[in-house]
Amino acid sequence: MNRQGISFLLVEQNARKGLTVSHRGYVLEQGKNRLHGAGSELLVNPEVQKLYLGGRGEEIPAVKCS
Repeated sequence: MNRQGISFLLVEQNARKGLTVSHRGYVLEQGKNRLHGAGSELLVNPEVQKLYLGGRGEEIPAVKCS
């Protein structure tokens, strides 16, 4: 779908999986946009890791999205 230029919205409880396949991600908190950026950037964001990915805020290697 991506190669055909089709965009779609993915709402996923598994934040790590969702961000791994996303070109762009938005982190909503209480219905408001708290953070946004490339999925690969959000995966290594210490705040996102701590709050949503079960980490302690240490950087993890970026996942390359193709």
